Amino acid sequence: MLSLFADQEREAKLDSLGDPLALLNKHVDFAALAAEIDRWAPRPSRSKGGRPPYPTELMTRLLLQAAAVEHMTALEAKPERIKSFFQDPFVKYAA
Repeated sequence: MLSLFADQEREAKLDSLGDPLALLNKHVDFAALAAEIDRWAPRPSRSKGGRPPYPTELMTRLLLQAAAVEHMTALEAKPERIKSFFQDPFVKYAA
């Protein structure tokens, strides 16, 4: 049955599952990161027209999420790397 509040129910379900994007937002200031990227790598002039570029903040989020997924996939393939990672005295992690 389709609910009138499907959007709110979906958001509540994602929040209860621990939405990974919410966790990233908690630890990474994407707006500041995007501003710094735009400062060091400005976009070319659009004086000739054309399609507007995607926002830098959105692209930064996508690239970071893709890198995290790739990293987790690599760790799943070799579980012994996880144990050695946490035994490394030079690695600091938040538990």
